[in-house]
Amino acid sequence: MKKNKNIWCFLVFLLCSLYVTEVSAQQEKLPTYFSNNFSQLSPYNTSLLLDSNSLLTNENSQNSLFQQQSGNINSVVLNQVGFENNADIKSSNQTSQNVNQIGNENYYSFINYYNSSPINFGVHQQGNSNSLQIYGTNSMMNGAAIIQNSNNQALIIKNY
Repeated sequence: MKKNKNIWCFLVFLLCSLYVTEVSAQQEKLPTYFSNNFSQLSPYNTSLLLDSNSLLTNENSQNSLFQQQSGNINSVVLNQVGFENNADIKSSNQTSQNVNQIGNENYYSFINYYNSSPINFGVHQQGNSNSLQIYGTNSMMNGAAIIQNSNNQALIIKNY
């Protein structure tokens, strides 16, 4: 009789653990390319709302972000998932970006002081130790989307 009770306890424990695993797997959200849905952010993420046009999000406390803007129309949306990701964004007015860094030790730099035309592009880096540096913009950057899925790669774009 004691053996049957132990078997039933084991089966109940097994079914409960499978149910908990299934529920937690359904709630897990993987990052998507250029997602603008911020309702999925957990309370452990840090978000900074600069003004009505800019939302900056870091999903790990070791990520760093430096953003400087001048002008009225500037929108930067940044999701960093991983450790020690860095972003340095210095832009003039009328610039819209959507940057999503997934991985560890990724670096993104965008410097654009002299452009007044609207620029709208998205950048996605997935992997470890990737570097993307963009200096200046021109008409070729309008609507550009840069995706870098690799490790230990560097891409430098200079538009003067």
